[in-house]
Parts: sequence; structure tokens; C-alpha cells
Amino acid sequence: MINACEQLIRKEILLSKRTTIKTGGPANYFAQVSNPEELQEILVWARTKKLDIFRLGNGSNIVVSDAGLPGVTILYKAKKPQYSMDTNIITVHSGTSWPSIARKTAKEGYRGLEMGYGIPGLIGGSICMNAGIPDGNISDCLISVKVANTRTGNIFKMAKNEMDFGFRHSLFLEDPELIILEAVFKLYRDQNRSVVTDMEDRMKQRLKKQPYSEPSAGCMFRRTDQILPGKLIEESGCKGLRIGGAEVSIKHSNFIINLGNATSNDVWLLLQEVRKRVHDKYGVELTNEVQFIGEFT
Repeated sequence: MINACEQLIRKEILLSKRTTIKTGGPANYFAQVSNPEELQEILVWARTKKLDIFRLGNGSNIVVSDAGLPGVTILYKAKKPQYSMDTNIITVHSGTSWPSIARKTAKEGYRGLEMGYGIPGLIGGSICMNAGIPDGNISDCLISVKVANTRTGNIFKMAKNEMDFGFRHSLFLEDPELIILEAVFKLYRDQNRSVVTDMEDRMKQRLKKQPYSEPSAGCMFRRTDQILPGKLIEESGCKGLRIGGAEVSIKHSNFIINLGNATSNDVWLLLQEVRKRVHDKYGVELTNEVQFIGEFT
């Protein structure tokens, strides 16, 4: 098992190549696996060597330290979109791209997952963050998930009501020992409107308003019914503000983009400066939506 496992392990892999903002140092060890058997091999190997384990999805909504990550970073990703449907119930490999499943189900006339078109995440990572849009979240149509405990190796199912979902929050953010393996969703047919047309119209609006062509981690701060971070950031004079190679997007002020030579520390320092200016002007404490992983000072 160890020899087969070690074929999956790579050393000193730059995580800047694995994150959507294109910053971050090396993973001490890195393993990309696509099924529970490979994952179990990595978990046994990591426990044997007493290594910490870090989960990685598609690399959106995170900024990894320039110092990189110790232990072993595991990417659980399907080799191609992997799912099965039984009428309106769909079971999806957690390492499948959410946009790919959104498009496939929309073409079949099903609603429920179409909001993920344009969100650059895998199904598993999107559930961890309870990703979505102002009109809804991925948890809305979720029934259950199958997970692996990285400490014990146990695999078990969890129902939706066990996952503590909130806005951009779930149990999985609080318990990094759990890796989602697959998810089951309940979709519904829309006989009155074209799901694909609605999905593509929404994507056109995103392209107009958000800096899709620039490397970013996504929205930096959480919005609420009372707080619209982009508006507060812009009115605090932060639009276009730069530190090093990181810039507050001119297109949408709740995005920090990588101009090409940004470090993760540039992004961290810029985020802190934006938060300070908004607080100084409005007395509002912005809450991070993006996760910062590793050491930041």
C-alpha cells in the first residue's frame, strides 16, 4: 500500500498554481486523488508519518500563505464530471466542477444547481462554503453527503440537517477533519421557463459586474441584508487601492485581484487596509468571506 500510495505523493508543489488568485507557497506534500480507495491510502500514509492534513478544492475562496503549508495537502477531484441521476435525484462526486453539473442539469430542464454556473468551485468545496448567489445557496437543494474522517478513516453519511448551514458557512468549515466524497441533491423541473436561458442571462450580468478575467479569490467580504461590502469599500475610497501586486478591483470593489506579481501577504495587507478604512468611515466591521490558510502576519 505504501509504495502504491507514494506514487500519488508529490513534494513542494506550488499552491499558486492551484488557487484562483494565483498566490501561495508550496505544499510540503501534495496528493490528488479521485476515489475513496486512493484517499484511504493517503490517509494511512499521513497517519504513519504523523502529518497534518489540509483539504483543497478548486482553489477559489482561499488565499494560501506565501510560506506554504506543512503536512500533506489533499485535492479530492474527479477525473471527469462524475454523477448519476434517478429522475430528479442526482448523486455527484464531490470533486466534480459545480459549473459543469449546473450546465448538464439545466440542459435537462432541472432547477436547483444552475446558480453554480460561473462559480469556479468543486461540489465539495462549494458545500463547505455553502456557496451561492443572493437568490440562493448550494445547500438549498442538498439532501445528504458522504464524508471521510481524515483522522480515523471512517466513511459515513450525513443528512442536511446535521451540517449547520448558514450564510457562507457549514459544519465543514469548523471541522477540517471531514472530506466530502459525494453529495445527493433533489432538483425540480421548470416547465415554464428555459433554465439554460436564465442561467446564461445571469452569467452575462456577472461578467459585466465582476472581474472574471483577472485572478482573484472571489468576494473578499461577506454581504448581509444590512451590509453591502462593495458599496462601503468604494465609498471609503478603496477602489483601485494597491499594495504590491494586489489591487482592489475597479470593476467590483469587493474583489482583490492579482495584477500578476502579487504575493499572498500583499492580499492580506490590502484586505486589512480596506477593513480599517471602512471601519474608520462607517464604524462597520467587515467579515471575511475568503479563508486565509497558513501563517499571515
